[in-house]
Amino acid sequence: MRNDNALNGTQVDQFTCQNSGDITAADTQLWRLRNANANGTYQVMQPWSALRAGASMCLDIFNGDDDNGTKDEQWTCNGGGNQEFIGFPGSLS
Repeated sequence: MRNDNALNGTQVDQFTCQNSGDITAADTQLWRLRNANANGTYQVMQPWSALRAGASMCLDIFNGDDDNGTKDEQWTCNGGGNQEFIGFPGSLS
C-alpha cells in the first residue's frame, strides 16, 4: 500500500516484493483473502497494513469500471460488486 496509508482512495501500486526482514518490512505488500458472502462465492482482498491499523479496508476497483487500465485502490469495505473477487481453482482461493 502506498506509504502504508489506511485512507480511502489510496492507490494500489505494483512494486518489487520485499522478502527480507520481519513481517513489518513487507506489510504494505501483504493482503488477506476473506469470504465476502455466506456461501463463499465472492471474496474480498484486505490490505494487511490497514488491518494492523484497525481499518476495515478492501481492494476496490475505482467506480466499478471494467475498462483496461482502471485504477485499483483501497476503500472502506462496503459489500459493493467492485470489491468482490472470484477465486479460480489453483489461484488465490
